[in-house]
Amino acid sequence: MRDLNLQLLTDISIEAYYEQSQISRTRQRKSLWRKSVIIGLVEMGLFSLKSEVQKSQWLGDYTRLAARKG
Repeated sequence: MRDLNLQLLTDISIEAYYEQSQISRTRQRKSLWRKSVIIGLVEMGLFSLKSEVQKSQWLGDYTRLAARKG
């Protein structure tokens, strides 16, 4: 138990289980959100480094359609 940093639980009620589950889900949600934001910022930075031809290929007809409407 010591090697794996495990402990025995003193409260094994269903309420304690639900509370611990909620805490775990909240931590996971926050971690996922942070990772998503960081990944999004990196992708945005990498996209800005692409040439106009590469951007046009990635965007497809969007730029042409946007220019026509604007």
